[in-house]
Amino acid sequence: MLNPNDADTHATMALFLQYTGYPEDAIERLGLAMRINPLHPSWYWEVLGLAHMTGCRYEDAVKAFAMIQHPASYIHAYRAACLAAVGRMDEARVERARLLEANPAFRIDRAFKTEAWASQDFLDHLRGLYKAAGLPE
Repeated sequence: MLNPNDADTHATMALFLQYTGYPEDAIERLGLAMRINPLHPSWYWEVLGLAHMTGCRYEDAVKAFAMIQHPASYIHAYRAACLAAVGRMDEARVERARLLEANPAFRIDRAFKTEAWASQDFLDHLRGLYKAAGLPE
């Protein structure tokens, strides 16, 4: 790494780590990025939420995703999936409604054309969580 004090580089590396199946390493790397830049951009919370979700730490993922100031519609899908995973179905339905309000065309199959996880097993698991949350196929 050319500049070990570049928080964004650490956060981007964390994103890569979580997508390639190393969520604990991603969480550690993102923690470093957040310490380097305590006034970090909101997208760091998304990376942290994804890492927790990849590591099946759904309550932590929900908390991280909640910190995003202006979440993109797909964040509501992730939150709905995580909430369904821990049995918080009323909250999952609220997130599903927010998702469909922001993106009425959302469909699971379409969303999975852009997901970047390397693990097919995790993608299958996430698809099941999306279905459990009642997201449209």
